[in-house]
Amino acid sequence: MSNALAGEVGEICNATKHVLGGGTHQVKVDIASLSEELVDVYIYLVLLAECLGMSESGFEEAFERKMKVNVDRMRSRK
Repeated sequence: MSNALAGEVGEICNATKHVLGGGTHQVKVDIASLSEELVDVYIYLVLLAECLGMSESGFEEAFERKMKVNVDRMRSRK
């Protein structure tokens, strides 16, 4: 699952690189297609969490803890 997740993240990175003119040329990226790639990332993230035995509620609790850490970190930089 982690390799599939990394592959999907790579597809998003590649698409956004081209939107910003990186790589060999700038191209128009269809937002609907990019949205589908984001959904693929989410799906593999959920599947990976399930494979590791993490429940949905456990994931949500970890998410809330980490978001608090990140918010506190951003506020301290101001």
